Amino acid sequence: MDRTQTIDQSVRVKDTAVCYVTDPGFLLCTLLSASSIAEDSKYTELADVFICLVGFDESWHDRLKALFYGKNIQFLPMKATDYDPGIDCYFEPSHIPKSAFGRLALHKVLPDVYSNIVYLDGDTYIVDSLESLLTHRVKPGHILAANDFLWLCEGERGAFWKRHVDYLNYHGIDRADGYFNSGVFALKRETLAKSSESITNYFREHSGACLYHDQSALNAYFYGHREILSPRYNYSLNFYDLDRMETDQPAILHFTGGEKPWKTKASVWPQSITNAYIEFSETYADLLPCGLNFAASKPKRKTAVTMRILKSTRRYKRRKLMHNYMIETEFAF
Repeated sequence: MDRTQTIDQSVRVKDTAVCYVTDPGFLLCTLLSASSIAEDSKYTELADVFICLVGFDESWHDRLKALFYGKNIQFLPMKATDYDPGIDCYFEPSHIPKSAFGRLALHKVLPDVYSNIVYLDGDTYIVDSLESLLTHRVKPGHILAANDFLWLCEGERGAFWKRHVDYLNYHGIDRADGYFNSGVFALKRETLAKSSESITNYFREHSGACLYHDQSALNAYFYGHREILSPRYNYSLNFYDLDRMETDQPAILHFTGGEKPWKTKASVWPQSITNAYIEFSETYADLLPCGLNFAASKPKRKTAVTMRILKSTRRYKRRKLMHNYMIETEFAF
C-alpha cells in the first residue's frame, strides 16, 4: 500500500509528524491536545498532526475523519498486530493501556514522506510554544526525551526508592537522571524503524521487570543514546507538585498517574484545565465514545506526592534538585 495516499490533500506535506496513539478511553483528551497544535498556524507550518486509532471500528474512523476534515488532524487506523507484544507478556497493573505500545509502530502507519517523529501522550496539555521541539532534528540512533521524576527521589528512605533503584539497575541504568519519561519524545523515523523490534523483544523477554511497560524497554534500549529534553516539554505531576510553574514556564503539561483533570472536579491541577475538558467534551458530546466522569468528588491519590502531603524536608530537597537541574543541565535546545 502506498501510504502517501492516506494524507488529506488539503494539508501541505512537511517532513515532521506530530503523533498520538489512542484507544476509545483516551480519545477525548487526545483530541483536545492534538487540536491545540493543529489549530495554531505557526505549528502547522512546521508539522502535520496524526492520531493513530486503536480499537475503533471503521465507522468511527470515518466519522472522526469527516468531523475534523480541514482542521489539520489526520486519523490513521492502527491494528493490534502492528504493536502487540503478545499474550505471554506480563503487564504491571496500572492505568497505562496496552495501546501505548502503538508508539513503537508509528513508522509502520505514517505516510512515507515523514522522516521526523514527535510523539505525545494523549494526556498532555499545551501551554506554551512548541516551535523549538518541532524544528529540532534528533541525531540518528538517538531519542530526544525528558527525565522522569525518579532522580528527584534518589537516596530517599522508604520502599519506593529501594524498589526503583533495583529497577534501574536491572535495566542497566546506573544513573537515576539517565532515565526518561516516554510521554513526549522525538526521533528520526529511521531510528524507530530500526529499534522497534528490539525494544519489543526486550519487553517480551523482561516483561516481569518492566514496571512501566514499553517505557522501561525504551530506556533500556536508548540508555546512553539520548538527547536531553528540558522538563518544560514534559512537565509531569511530580514536577508540578514542586510549585515551580512560574519559574520553570512549562510548555507541555503531562497528567501522569491515574488522576486526570477530566476525571474529577477536585483535581490537583488548575480548575481552568478541567474547565477546558468540560467545554471540549460538550462541543463533541454526540460524537465521542467517551466523556467526562466526575463521579469522584475528591482526588483518589493515596501516595505522599503532592506538596500538601510531602514532608517539608523531602519537598525542600526536591525543589533544590530541580532548581539546580534546570540551571546546570545542557538541554538539546
